[in-house]
Amino acid sequence: PICRHGHSLRRMMVLVFAALAATVLSSIGCKQDTPGGPVAPLPTVTKPDIILISVDTLRADHLGCYGHERAKTPVMDALAREGVRFERCFTPYPLTLPAHTSMLSGTSPIYHRVRDNTYHRVPETGLAMLQDEAKANGYSTGAFVSAGTMASSTGILRGFDKIDDDLSGTTTLDDGLLVQERRADATLASARQWLDTQQGKPVF
Repeated sequence: PICRHGHSLRRMMVLVFAALAATVLSSIGCKQDTPGGPVAPLPTVTKPDIILISVDTLRADHLGCYGHERAKTPVMDALAREGVRFERCFTPYPLTLPAHTSMLSGTSPIYHRVRDNTYHRVPETGLAMLQDEAKANGYSTGAFVSAGTMASSTGILRGFDKIDDDLSGTTTLDDGLLVQERRADATLASARQWLDTQQGKPVF
């Protein structure tokens, strides 16, 4: 969700966690053994893993779950069936770095001031990012990217515990964009290796 009025992500996260806490407490109650006696302990709530998968410049109408009859996207179609599929979801900016800055900060380009892939960088201070909030709430954080527009040099990955933006040995597009990319299977293999070391910890 985009915070159009520049509210900090921290405030948004506090409201979300407060709402979740209120829901949990109201559903389980707080039972006392005797008046003034010890309060029964609350059950341990396991924090869910949060996996954000971003596919750059993917058209919705080229996915089976959005009606493309010949699309071969079984995994995404299954996610759409088992989860929540948004029918009207729009990017705040049609470029990779500004859009992802909005995605991870909950603010608009007018607020975070990142408006291109080449000359702008994510601010080092003054902009709360989702990875910062996840770490503050006990999550291990990892970022694995496949394109230079999302490399750590842009500032978008600041705050992650583990960063893999190694694009050495990758291909460079020959259409004048000069953007280095690596195949998704290589990126996913790196992410899976890191996930295997995080057993028992919530991850973002």
